[in-house]
Amino acid sequence: MSGGDEGQRQAYLAALGLPLWTARYDLPGAASSLSLMHVPFCADIPDAAELPVATEAVLPDQGVSVTAVPAAPPRQGRQATVMPTPAAPAVADPVPVNPAFPRFVLRVQALAPGWLAIIALGDVPDLSAQEYRLVSGISHALGAAPDFSGPSSLLRWPLNSNPRLDHGAGAAVEWLSHALKVPEGWRCLVLGESVAVHVRAALPAATVMVAGPALATLLSMPQTKKSLWLSLHA
Repeated sequence: MSGGDEGQRQAYLAALGLPLWTARYDLPGAASSLSLMHVPFCADIPDAAELPVATEAVLPDQGVSVTAVPAAPPRQGRQATVMPTPAAPAVADPVPVNPAFPRFVLRVQALAPGWLAIIALGDVPDLSAQEYRLVSGISHALGAAPDFSGPSSLLRWPLNSNPRLDHGAGAAVEWLSHALKVPEGWRCLVLGESVAVHVRAALPAATVMVAGPALATLLSMPQTKKSLWLSLHA
């Protein structure tokens, strides 16, 4: 490093308040160093208050003038630098869907030839073993073969909890009208009276629909099975 660069480095460190340690006499075995004018620290001067604000150190070999700011007094103790903790970004709580809006999960499956079942699941992920047996019995009663197995799908509403979207009954009916694919001439069995009104509004007026209680009600109240059976054969 040249004498000019070393002088600038020391001046920058002094301006930052970092103590500069320079040997005042030759150290045994040390390599020769550049000749620099010693600038004492404030702590080394008996009457530091009389010092000028800045002194000028001249490098004799380069003739470059560098203004050296007197170093700050040595610190009493080493203190760890405390970095400010960045504030955590505010996370908006998910906006719950208005309970007045319809919420449902529908299992849609072919029940028997010419029949489409639309089953309200409520809060359960799928049918229980007893509900499967009940649906299978209804299927066979409507003329399906023992090995009849139609495709099924799940329909959920609302699609998300975005508060900017319409989750009302009108939007639910419009969405169901596109999501329900009823073959022409087929009839629909809706199990779940809470969703039957939305399904009826979404289906074409010419589609025959039979509404019945939810599967849990049919299992817990046997007399409702007779009413459903009479409605299917009306």
